[in-house]
Amino acid sequence: MLFFVVSFLAIIAYLYMKQSSKKQQPLPPGPPGLPFIGNALYLRKNVGRERQMHKELRAKYGDMVYLKAGPSTNMLLVFDERIAQDLFVKRGAIYSSRPDMKVLKHLDPHGIAILPYGKEWKTTRKLFHGVLGTHQADRFRPHQDYESVRYSANMLHEPEKFVEWSKLFTMSSITSILLGLRMPSLHTPIAEAIHLVDQILIDAFIPGRYLVDFFPFLDALPDIISPWRRGANAGFRQIMSLYLPLWHEAQERIKNGTMAFPTCSEYLVDVQKKDPEFWTDERIASGAIQDLIFAASDTSSSYVRLFEVMAGTFPDKVKKAQEELDAVIGPNRLPTWEDEPNLPYVRAFIKEVHRYYTFAPFAVPHAAMKDDVYNGYFIPKGTLHYPEPESFSPERFLDHNLGAAASAALTDTRKRDHFAFGFGRRICPGIHVAENGTYIQVSRLLWGFNFGELFIAGTKQRARVEDVCRVQLIDGVDYEIDIKPRNPRVVECFVSLFLLHLYSHILARNPHPISSHRL
Repeated sequence: MLFFVVSFLAIIAYLYMKQSSKKQQPLPPGPPGLPFIGNALYLRKNVGRERQMHKELRAKYGDMVYLKAGPSTNMLLVFDERIAQDLFVKRGAIYSSRPDMKVLKHLDPHGIAILPYGKEWKTTRKLFHGVLGTHQADRFRPHQDYESVRYSANMLHEPEKFVEWSKLFTMSSITSILLGLRMPSLHTPIAEAIHLVDQILIDAFIPGRYLVDFFPFLDALPDIISPWRRGANAGFRQIMSLYLPLWHEAQERIKNGTMAFPTCSEYLVDVQKKDPEFWTDERIASGAIQDLIFAASDTSSSYVRLFEVMAGTFPDKVKKAQEELDAVIGPNRLPTWEDEPNLPYVRAFIKEVHRYYTFAPFAVPHAAMKDDVYNGYFIPKGTLHYPEPESFSPERFLDHNLGAAASAALTDTRKRDHFAFGFGRRICPGIHVAENGTYIQVSRLLWGFNFGELFIAGTKQRARVEDVCRVQLIDGVDYEIDIKPRNPRVVECFVSLFLLHLYSHILARNPHPISSHRL
């Protein structure tokens, strides 16, 4: 027993001396930690209140806060956009990697979100740019057009189900774009399976959820005493059992010429034909599809719901946007993408929702690839970095005419619109598709609907933004909001256009009768 105690203490001493010998400059300020485990207990204690923790840490320690989780996991929280620009863009060659997230590596071994910066990540990133770039994004607009009209038609029929319709809009949009697979509802076996695997992945992304991510040596333990590994392996099998058949079905429809509209799958098939060695394992291809569905479905639906929360909280801003839409669009047609240049306030409203409240305060951290020094502070190799941008005023963006991708490329971060799509080399590759979907959805909601006050569900208590949005995505209290069409002409426009879509478009997966769609 004494031998093991002495050995344990020797390991701690070695790790401490190894770390101390590297430090030429002081570490950034941060809360004091305990020997060996650092701030691991502090982080675990704050799971579920990350936003409040961020505010407290920034108020006490400033714009860079250092924490240590376990013997080898260093964390740096960045609360200033200029520091984030310096680290993630100007020093992107150092700060563009990912930490070694054990659970996620088992769940999604080739996922672009968790791949370390290197050859495989660069190859996958290039592929995603080809799939989701500007030209491709515009080809996918018919899918988003249909889904936005269906969403509005559903809202006319059952507005109290606004959360369900938001999720259906984004899930069906992305599955149509990727696989040519349209979801008639969230209650089909495929939709429920997608939601289930998304929840598994969301849970694994939350820092502190699994101790092995803070204490990597636990990965050496056998499966019998590593329930996290057994669960992750089971999760991987579940993911593959869902997405491999969907990928095979998409390939078959492409081969038979029955794919109704352009999809990402066609691009992926072309890549395979040109370079058969690109994917030596079909699980990589289906994993890429899973990555894109996961990245898009929950984040996009959360944005739509966040917009609804903002609309119910700031009615004066909604009124200004509606006045602009009435002047430019009028009552007899819906907004289109061609109208966007003439709708500066609507565009500013969309940007301000992104800026005002990020719905994933931790997102996926960057990781330093080597030791670095910034502003006199030592930043150890492997340190995880979490950028978080902190009166709702769309007016601030009235002169900002750039799209999100062009704005993200600006060298002066003070001129960026928001940071919802990330920084530097790790910026979201689906930014163009996401921006198209967000614009068409929000512009049509503002054009067609009025938004009442926001209440905590089942009460008359006003709900605040921070009540509804707590940790990752929209996961706070249930809320209610009264959403009604602005006038009878709105109802006519939405319903007639929805029926036109049903009759004139061949549905991407086994045409469904009209009765299977919500009206």
